[in-house]
Amino acid sequence: FNHRFAQPSSLSNYSSNNLFPFADQEQVAPHTGQNGGLLTRLSETKFMPKVMFTNTPSEYWGGHCALIHSDATGLFDLEHIDSVRIYYFAGTQHASGTWPLTQTDPNSGVQGMHYFNWVDYRPLLRAALINLDQWVSNDLHPPPSKHPTISDMTLVDPNVLLETYQEIPELDFPSYFRRIHHLDFGANQGKPDRMPPRIGNPYPNLVPMVNQDGNETSGILLPAIAVPVATCTGWNTRSTRSGGQGQIIGNIGSTIPFTSLKFQRITTGDPRLSLEERYEDKSDYLRLVEKEIDKLIKQGYLLLEDETNLIEDATRQYESVETHTQITISADN
Repeated sequence: FNHRFAQPSSLSNYSSNNLFPFADQEQVAPHTGQNGGLLTRLSETKFMPKVMFTNTPSEYWGGHCALIHSDATGLFDLEHIDSVRIYYFAGTQHASGTWPLTQTDPNSGVQGMHYFNWVDYRPLLRAALINLDQWVSNDLHPPPSKHPTISDMTLVDPNVLLETYQEIPELDFPSYFRRIHHLDFGANQGKPDRMPPRIGNPYPNLVPMVNQDGNETSGILLPAIAVPVATCTGWNTRSTRSGGQGQIIGNIGSTIPFTSLKFQRITTGDPRLSLEERYEDKSDYLRLVEKEIDKLIKQGYLLLEDETNLIEDATRQYESVETHTQITISADN
């Protein structure tokens, strides 16, 4: 980060932020043969920090997140360092969930093909913060890492998901996938001297696997994903009204509601079961939601104090889909 034009908070895929190494563990860069790991120097001392990575699907679809726990060739998983936890908030977007449902960002004016992601992951952050405090202060170990992996086939090439998403009516699957590349900034006595950098070969861009509903199956699954009323993704594509169709909107996810009734699903050709087919009624749905919440509390990924908030979120989402039986999947229709 310490050179001309460096910007530690930059999100550009062509910035110095995206230079090897990406993972804590020592490994070899595929393009240069360089050895490196983010915690290599500290691992040789007794002062290893305690680190928690928290990421959403938006970071994976941004082309870089998988590199923090898989090797730089995308062929195998890396072993975890004891002082590090990696938590993946399945089915969310970069910022916490958007409510009420909208397809336009009031701040930037950006328009999506789908409603923005409505999953609120802040309860997971609160629990992680408490767990980190207890880990540092009292050596109470937090819950284990949860994220997609290559070994269990929950971390895959994005093209693997194409068929599943294409079956959902009116869903616009990205035509272009974000990824980062090997960047050569040159070196003059150890200082970068090539601006802009020479762009080399790309790194792998692996993303989480999904089920038949288009919802992710790995990481920490909040009730909105474990007991769904919609397909929730970490990506959204640009509206036809704004140009650049098929391109991913950075950091914004999607909510594609299920149909409420079976006949609607059949009429529209939607392969995802309707609310009517999934749950007996709202009470049955909320019973399943409470079960998932209790499980996450026992595992340490949620705090008991957030149970009420999560139940209220689930109720609101269920009623939104149930009441608006004619809700469109995309306002671009």
